[in-house]
Amino acid sequence: MLWLLVVGGQVQGSRLRYNYSTEVVLQKINLFQGITSFLSEAPFLLKFGLNILIRRLDTQPVSKMSVYDYLLNNSDPLLKLAAKMVPSMIPTENVGVLDMVSLVDSLT
Repeated sequence: MLWLLVVGGQVQGSRLRYNYSTEVVLQKINLFQGITSFLSEAPFLLKFGLNILIRRLDTQPVSKMSVYDYLLNNSDPLLKLAAKMVPSMIPTENVGVLDMVSLVDSLT
Protein backbone atom coordinates (compact mmCIF):
# COMPACT_ATOMS: atom_id res chain seq x y z
CA MET A 1 0.00 0.00 0.00
CA LEU A 2 2.92 2.38 0.49
CA TRP A 3 3.38 2.70 -3.26
CA LEU A 4 0.36 5.04 -3.25
CA LEU A 5 2.43 7.61 -1.37
CA VAL A 6 4.39 8.39 -4.53
CA VAL A 7 1.24 9.97 -6.01
CA GLY A 8 1.94 13.28 -4.27
CA GLY A 9 5.66 13.31 -5.04
CA GLN A 10 7.42 15.81 -7.26
CA VAL A 11 11.01 15.64 -8.45
CA GLN A 12 12.95 18.84 -7.73
CA GLY A 13 16.59 18.58 -8.72
CA SER A 14 17.88 15.25 -7.43
CA ARG A 15 15.33 15.02 -4.57
CA LEU A 16 11.82 13.69 -4.50
CA ARG A 17 9.62 16.04 -2.48
CA TYR A 18 6.22 14.97 -1.17
CA ASN A 19 3.12 17.00 -0.65
CA TYR A 20 1.94 15.49 2.63
CA SER A 21 -1.50 17.05 2.31
CA THR A 22 -2.26 14.91 -0.75
CA GLU A 23 -5.24 12.70 0.00
CA VAL A 24 -5.15 8.99 -0.78
CA VAL A 25 -7.68 6.19 -0.29
CA LEU A 26 -6.30 3.45 1.96
CA GLN A 27 -7.52 0.54 4.03
CA LYS A 28 -7.72 0.79 7.80
CA ILE A 29 -4.70 -1.17 9.00
CA ASN A 30 -6.06 -1.71 12.49
CA LEU A 31 -9.38 -3.09 11.28
CA PHE A 32 -8.16 -5.51 8.62
CA GLN A 33 -4.84 -6.72 9.97
CA GLY A 34 -5.45 -6.41 13.69
CA ILE A 35 -8.92 -7.03 14.98
CA THR A 36 -10.35 -9.24 12.25
CA SER A 37 -7.29 -11.50 12.06
CA PHE A 38 -7.32 -11.86 15.85
CA LEU A 39 -10.98 -12.91 15.76
CA SER A 40 -10.71 -15.15 12.69
CA GLU A 41 -11.05 -18.32 14.78
CA ALA A 42 -13.54 -16.83 17.26
CA PRO A 43 -17.13 -18.08 17.69
CA PHE A 44 -19.94 -16.61 15.59
CA LEU A 45 -21.44 -14.56 18.42
CA LEU A 46 -18.16 -12.76 19.07
CA LYS A 47 -17.77 -11.93 15.37
CA PHE A 48 -21.39 -10.78 15.27
CA GLY A 49 -20.78 -8.50 18.26
CA LEU A 50 -17.73 -7.01 16.53
CA ASN A 51 -19.80 -6.39 13.40
CA ILE A 52 -22.44 -4.54 15.44
CA LEU A 53 -19.74 -2.49 17.18
CA ILE A 54 -18.11 -1.57 13.86
CA ARG A 55 -21.45 -0.41 12.47
CA ARG A 56 -22.38 1.52 15.62
CA LEU A 57 -19.05 3.40 15.70
CA ASP A 58 -19.34 4.03 11.93
CA THR A 59 -15.86 2.61 11.27
CA GLN A 60 -15.19 2.47 7.55
CA PRO A 61 -12.82 -0.26 6.25
CA VAL A 62 -11.46 2.07 3.57
CA SER A 63 -11.03 5.78 4.13
CA LYS A 64 -9.68 8.87 2.41
CA MET A 65 -6.89 10.50 4.40
CA SER A 66 -3.87 12.69 3.84
CA VAL A 67 -0.42 11.16 3.52
CA TYR A 68 0.60 12.90 6.76
CA ASP A 69 -2.31 11.31 8.67
CA TYR A 70 -1.48 7.88 7.25
CA LEU A 71 2.16 8.14 8.31
CA LEU A 72 1.87 9.89 11.67
CA ASN A 73 -1.71 10.35 12.86
CA ASN A 74 -3.81 7.34 11.93
CA SER A 75 -6.45 6.58 14.54
CA ASP A 76 -9.98 5.22 14.69
CA PRO A 77 -12.89 5.26 17.20
CA LEU A 78 -12.85 1.45 17.32
CA LEU A 79 -9.15 1.42 18.11
CA LYS A 80 -9.59 4.02 20.87
CA LEU A 81 -12.36 1.95 22.43
CA ALA A 82 -10.30 -1.24 22.22
CA ALA A 83 -7.31 0.52 23.82
CA LYS A 84 -9.50 1.50 26.77
CA MET A 85 -11.02 -1.98 27.13
CA VAL A 86 -7.88 -4.06 26.64
CA PRO A 87 -4.84 -1.84 27.24
CA SER A 88 -2.48 -4.80 27.57
CA MET A 89 -3.13 -5.86 23.95
CA ILE A 90 -3.14 -2.39 22.38
CA PRO A 91 -0.20 -0.24 23.50
CA THR A 92 -1.21 2.86 21.52
CA GLU A 93 -4.25 4.51 19.96
CA ASN A 94 -2.24 5.82 17.01
CA VAL A 95 -1.36 3.33 14.27
CA GLY A 96 0.41 5.67 11.88
CA VAL A 97 3.10 3.81 9.96
CA LEU A 98 6.04 5.93 11.16
CA ASP A 99 4.59 6.19 14.66
CA MET A 100 4.42 2.37 14.91
CA VAL A 101 8.04 2.07 13.74
CA SER A 102 9.18 4.39 16.53
CA LEU A 103 7.03 2.44 19.03
CA VAL A 104 8.63 -0.88 18.01
CA ASP A 105 12.10 0.67 18.26
CA SER A 106 11.36 1.92 21.78
CA LEU A 107 10.07 -1.50 22.88
CA THR A 108 13.12 -3.43 21.66
